[in-house]
Amino acid sequence: MSWLNHYVPPTPQPWHGRADAPEASSFFQIIQLLDLRQTIPANKQNNKFALLGFCCDEGIRRNLGRTGAAQGPSAIREMLAKYPYRKIIPLLRRGDIICIDSDLEDAQHALAQLLPYYYKHNITPLVLGGGHEIAWVIIKVLPHNFRVKN
Repeated sequence: MSWLNHYVPPTPQPWHGRADAPEASSFFQIIQLLDLRQTIPANKQNNKFALLGFCCDEGIRRNLGRTGAAQGPSAIREMLAKYPYRKIIPLLRRGDIICIDSDLEDAQHALAQLLPYYYKHNITPLVLGGGHEIAWVIIKVLPHNFRVKN
């Protein structure tokens, strides 16, 4: 199973705002759309963040909860685009991992395959959307990527 089967590249649709906004004053002006299928440029800094959507309702549905989290990443990006931006921290938009045919486990594995890729390139991933099913991925991936230093 490859994460590519669940990956949707980023689109510029949610990243728009006022035409009269001063340059680099809002998130929609500073976001960098980068496709994970392309080579990541070298990053020597440790202050890059990447937004990655996890579009999935299956965990919520299985727990008889209210669905709608699958639309969360898109809604969050749309609202975030209009917020003012004050710091000079590169922010990357990396696309979405989607749940196909209610296969929650495959979607979780796809996300778990991608997170180490970010850490390897000194990028902090910010996963948007989903329900508690994201927690399984974090528990699976993080112990392998962070070591406590004495």
